[in-house]
Amino acid sequence: VTPPAAAPTDGGGGMSAAEARQARKELTRLERQVGKLEQKEAALLDQLAANATDYSKVAELDAQLGQVRAEREQVEEAWLALADEIPAG
Repeated sequence: VTPPAAAPTDGGGGMSAAEARQARKELTRLERQVGKLEQKEAALLDQLAANATDYSKVAELDAQLGQVRAEREQVEEAWLALADEIPAG
């Protein structure tokens, strides 16, 4: 009786070359998206500083800032998850 074949470990090696290439493209897209969100966040912070005495404007900008930060966090998490799946090399 022969032992059953070992199941391949899923350390990212299960991805075909085409899938890995596509995943790298997606990583690049996510990186660009994070950069844009960081720029948007910086602009909102500048606007907050410029409108520090206008409480209604500050509240509006703060809400927008919270949304941008939440979106950036989601994109970063997606990037990290995808980066873990791509085989090294």
